[in-house]
Amino acid sequence: GRDSFDNPAMSLTNKQVLKLLRHKVNQRVKGGPGVLRRSFAHFDKDGSGAIDSSEMKEVLQKFNIEISDEQIEDIVNQFDSHGIGEIDYNGKAPICMKLF
Repeated sequence: GRDSFDNPAMSLTNKQVLKLLRHKVNQRVKGGPGVLRRSFAHFDKDGSGAIDSSEMKEVLQKFNIEISDEQIEDIVNQFDSHGIGEIDYNGKAPICMKLF
């Protein structure tokens, strides 16, 4: 089953998405900072050291979390330390890594 609501009039808030994503990742990943870095790298498909909106969309889809592209961009921007639409590991990512 999907973790989004079936009723299109209802949608997940960004806070709910982050909580759900954290839960899904925690189910799969246990360990310290090395595991977190590897998880981040796994989702960083192009090896740029950052996760952009398209990569975040793949992460969410992998965990069956369906949200709008606009919400995905909002979430990425929340952790974007350079204002370029990416979450980089050396920027605000250590805060964001609580998700991964």
